[in-house]
Amino acid sequence: MTATLPLSRKESIKNQGLILLKDDPTLHDLAIFIGLAVASDPAVNLAPLRYKCLEIVSNKGLSQNKGNYNSVIVLDSHAKDMIKWWIDNIDSQTKSLVSRPPELEIHTDACLTGWGAKVDDTRTGGHWAHEELDHINCLELKAILLSLKSLCNHCKQTHIRIRSDNTTAIACLDRCGSIKVSLNSLTEQIFAWAQLRGITLSAEFIKGLDNVEADAESSRIRNIDTEWMLTPRVFKWLCTLFYTPKIDLFASRINAQLPSYVSWKPDPYAKYTNAFTIDWSNLNSYVFPPFSIIGRTLKKILEDKATSLTILPLWPTQVFYPYGPPVTDCTPGPSPTRLLSTPTRPVACSSSGSKVNIDSHDPLWQSFENQVLSSEVAEFLLLSWRPNTKSQYGCYINRWMSFCFGRKIDSFQPHVNILLEFLLQECRNEKGRGYSSMNVIRSAISAIANIDAKPAGQHPLVCRFMKAVFQERPSFPRHHTTWDPDVVLTHLRSLGPNEGLSVSQLSKKLVMLMLLVSGQRGHTLHLLDNRNMTISRSEVSFRIGDLLKTSRPGAHLSELVFTDYAPEKLLCVYTTICEYLDRTAGLRGPTTRFFLTTRTPVRLASRYTLRRWTRDVMRDAGIDLSTFSPYSTRSASSSKASLTLPVSTILATVGWSNEWGSIAMIGNPPGQMELVSVVIATVYGMVNPNRKKLANPHCPAWEVCQTPQNMPGIIGQRPSVPSSSGVPTQGSGQNHNRAEGAKNHWNVIQTYLPTCSHTDEEVDMVYEVIDSLINNSRAPTTSLWVILMLKLGWTTHQHRAQVHTDLGNATPEVTP
Repeated sequence: MTATLPLSRKESIKNQGLILLKDDPTLHDLAIFIGLAVASDPAVNLAPLRYKCLEIVSNKGLSQNKGNYNSVIVLDSHAKDMIKWWIDNIDSQTKSLVSRPPELEIHTDACLTGWGAKVDDTRTGGHWAHEELDHINCLELKAILLSLKSLCNHCKQTHIRIRSDNTTAIACLDRCGSIKVSLNSLTEQIFAWAQLRGITLSAEFIKGLDNVEADAESSRIRNIDTEWMLTPRVFKWLCTLFYTPKIDLFASRINAQLPSYVSWKPDPYAKYTNAFTIDWSNLNSYVFPPFSIIGRTLKKILEDKATSLTILPLWPTQVFYPYGPPVTDCTPGPSPTRLLSTPTRPVACSSSGSKVNIDSHDPLWQSFENQVLSSEVAEFLLLSWRPNTKSQYGCYINRWMSFCFGRKIDSFQPHVNILLEFLLQECRNEKGRGYSSMNVIRSAISAIANIDAKPAGQHPLVCRFMKAVFQERPSFPRHHTTWDPDVVLTHLRSLGPNEGLSVSQLSKKLVMLMLLVSGQRGHTLHLLDNRNMTISRSEVSFRIGDLLKTSRPGAHLSELVFTDYAPEKLLCVYTTICEYLDRTAGLRGPTTRFFLTTRTPVRLASRYTLRRWTRDVMRDAGIDLSTFSPYSTRSASSSKASLTLPVSTILATVGWSNEWGSIAMIGNPPGQMELVSVVIATVYGMVNPNRKKLANPHCPAWEVCQTPQNMPGIIGQRPSVPSSSGVPTQGSGQNHNRAEGAKNHWNVIQTYLPTCSHTDEEVDMVYEVIDSLINNSRAPTTSLWVILMLKLGWTTHQHRAQVHTDLGNATPEVTP
């Protein structure tokens, strides 16, 4: 029993298809055609396979044209081929209403290192080549395609049921495609293979626990020693020296040196399986056997009187050695340390900074070996790579290795032209990499590759290429503004006392307060350890015992100190820490890290957990998460702190270098200061409204920002405009020169103030700074002036430089 479309519907599909093939079709025309194709599904076999690609084109067009169906669309060649298929084949299409039971069942599985399959008692599998590494859903579909080609290549006019433990792969086969380009392309390849043989495919999900055979054949536990190969350049050199063989007798699809090869088990592209079951006499073969079967291989060559290009190790102590061919006295191509290579295994990264997982196939390890370093030295040098850096470089090194492997090029000593081609390919890929990403790629390749005995990234043409990247895709700051911490603090205050909060609420509140007050990264808080914690009656301090991102030889973050803040107990970090320790005391067990998860089973809270907690607090407080990430707590707190504290104090409190601090003070407006900051003064409201003194004498900024008791100052009141005799001149030496300097500074302010738009509040700040300069002998003059310039909007480079120069000229030399 079959179903077919009425004649009128067939004519409608053909007419609409012809409209699309004419010039300037619109998205509306394409939508009509897709609707007709979808409606024909009950009477057209594998109909979704023929219109899924059109849906992808339609979605892309609507996205680019902001939903305007009247926009003209350009169809690619694949979409036109599908439309032509509907026009040419719709008249003959029918669909059976009854499906026959499956005659063959195949189990498949894939992981990030390989694939496996099983049909009845026959099993197969293999590794992924570097260029095949992809998302796990794509790998599962690739595994299905390879499994069909390996185990079902002889089947015709049958029904095969595919069983997989990946729901996405099953859905792609059931629906005959996907709106994801990569998944839809693989699905089309699977059904194209089946249609050529008249095979009907169906899919069924199987639990991972029940997919034991295919899982065992996937490369989770594969012995990679079977995938070695001779470096392609050496193989070509040998072919030139002797002769070019016609078939590779010991190979797989990812290490075959020749298009025709023999595999040791079912393989999707192999000409034969098991080389020992065929006659070698007329093959003119290339033989590079596994070391364990060299003796058997030599015996087969002698028995069949075969002509072969045979690769054997120089191993005089082995029993096979007397039967081998005479040793050729010649230099075997490139460096002896690189004669063997494998295209199969990705870079293995260490799990910690002090322990390294040694992998002889790791490109970093190979780069050290190429310099004729001992294993002990190479192992020790691998410690120089931090885990995150190595992980970030790993994916790009894999892509570079795959690029070189596909072109049979030495990835460790490439020609500069090859490197530039790879960089250009990465720059113009579909993701559109920017300048920063391209710099990471250049650094990754420089870690393993050399050109003219120098790191590849230092070549003049590569440097010129990076300048071109910057011109085409420059890097700009992600944000030019930041959010006000007062919004978050108001939200935290509204939660009420700590005693009434749940452990989850208390944890989130504490993380946010510690981030704002310390200005540290979430990763730093993740490393806090109770063994490095000291608690007193008025403060809690943590020593950081791990390497941080900013850790350098001779420079490490000083301890984090959180003091008691009596005026505002709802926002006091010290009180919140004590409450948190009391709540979690019975849950810790052997864990010594400070932060714990809030759900059972209780364990160490990762940095991603702390990041999620921070995001939750920001969202509940009303911060726009589409604009600001949890990392923005650093810039928000630093900008707020700069309203009261000199930038130099902020830098000193959190351990940044003076050189970076001076650059930040002179060159960056408040919203762009990427400073590790402290919110001691303004975020907590520690400065009283009249600005006479700090409310908390335990604050580290106290020594810098308080007004000395013996100084006659009335900070907060507007002084009269100084005249030539209006500035106090009592005393001599240092006080006299400081008073003269203050008068000169006032003249500079009077010159520049009218050129800027300013509010009454900003003018009040001008008077307060002038009053502080006159009366406070300990005021950090440069920092105060720079903050003043930034707050009044003097942010252009030329304007800042001129003000800074004039202020410098207005400051007389101070007598010691």
